[in-house]
Amino acid sequence: MPVDVVLGLQWGDEGKGKIVDLLSEDADIVARYQGGPNAGHTVIKKGQKYVLHMVPAGIIHEKRCLIGSGCVVDPGQMFNEFVSLRNLGLDPRELVGIDLETTLITPEMRLMDALQEMGTGHGFGSTMTGIAFAYAAAARKKAVTVRDICDDSRIKILEEKVNLLVDEAEAVIVNAWRTDINVIKHACEAISDRDRNTYENLIIVTKTPNDLGIRENHLRFMRFFDLMSEDRILDRKAIIEYLTKMGDKLVEYGAVTDVFQEVQDVVNKGGHVIAEGGQGMMLHLLQGTRPYTTSSYTGVDGAMASLGFTHHQIGHVVGVLKAYVTRVGKGPMPTEDSAELGQLLQEQGHEFGATTGRARRCGLFDVMQASYALRRTGVDHLAITKLDILAEIPKLRLGIAYKLGHNRLKEFPRDGSVLEAVQPIWSKPLPSFASDEVHGVNDWNALGPNAKAYAQSLFEAIRPTCPDMMLKYIGTGPGREDIIIVPDA
Repeated sequence: MPVDVVLGLQWGDEGKGKIVDLLSEDADIVARYQGGPNAGHTVIKKGQKYVLHMVPAGIIHEKRCLIGSGCVVDPGQMFNEFVSLRNLGLDPRELVGIDLETTLITPEMRLMDALQEMGTGHGFGSTMTGIAFAYAAAARKKAVTVRDICDDSRIKILEEKVNLLVDEAEAVIVNAWRTDINVIKHACEAISDRDRNTYENLIIVTKTPNDLGIRENHLRFMRFFDLMSEDRILDRKAIIEYLTKMGDKLVEYGAVTDVFQEVQDVVNKGGHVIAEGGQGMMLHLLQGTRPYTTSSYTGVDGAMASLGFTHHQIGHVVGVLKAYVTRVGKGPMPTEDSAELGQLLQEQGHEFGATTGRARRCGLFDVMQASYALRRTGVDHLAITKLDILAEIPKLRLGIAYKLGHNRLKEFPRDGSVLEAVQPIWSKPLPSFASDEVHGVNDWNALGPNAKAYAQSLFEAIRPTCPDMMLKYIGTGPGREDIIIVPDA
């Protein structure tokens, strides 16, 4: 069996984890191919909630889970996720493998991210996890990699890289932002608050909440600062010690590998690989709503580059759409509803980030946006998630096109200023449907008529973009069993 790619078709948070969880039952490997700890999957199994940030959703099935070189990893956060999984009865040791060439997020990157977001007024809605700065370091061939912290013979290389990155960071902080120690402390507090929220979400669902691993130490972000020095801000020795300690932990967990070789070995033996994306196509670095994007390639292109398979080895491209739309952070979102309907979707859909806890902006489904994402990906199997959230909502409509002034646009505008200015053109109202038509239904024939009509209307509206695409999955509730596998027509 070949490689199936599962990716989001909106601005992330589409419910990819549920689809990956379903497909993982028959997989040999589940591999994450891009992004960092800014992504999040939530999977509910037998009432137990699993919040995942880096580890692929296949861990729920105790499958081999890989993290490709196209990702960026914060090693401290990675280890805390390992601890959380162990507390939940899932031991990641020998199950999770991170490619040796994967770029690491180092502490000064997180400070730079926080200062850009908070101190300059030119932020892009970042999660303050240092991801953009890690990808930038990789592009400049200066990044610290997993290999650097897991190989004792590379200690001098590690020291040289850390010193170089920290020197550059300090020059920017001092010369560009003219920061003082109070500004730095404020940024560190914001980072620690963000981490605390993340780890409380992890630990709160564990069976042994007192086993916190390195959690408390990791939350003290100020430990990386040399407050006694007159000419330096960051403590290089503390950063190097932290990275080498994390390298020892990754080796102890058996979590370093050659992802390309593992994927090829499985595919060549006729095995099955699931390539799991984070975020969604509209956050693709080159193809999304720039500049309000993530810093990686969220499409099939990113999967091939990160995991090393070729187009000949692709089986299905599974695109995941929410039955409505959401977005976190800044950027255009033409069908957004900031009034009562948007708040209702937010509340009923529990639209708060698994990684950040931030409220998501909400609106009704956007056909133009979804069609653009489909053109970019060539999806052949479509999943519509969270259909149940639309139950009992009156005046359901689809945003079928855009207008700019009096002109109806023929194509999705790639110019961000144009996209900010467009207004949606709405379909005729669609019949509302009751909760019992959809909630928890897992059979196509049992889906209520109005709920089925909505799903079919959505599918038919976007199908012209990919005429051979099949509607394959419909999510009908939060549980992993709350999903319809649509029979082939």
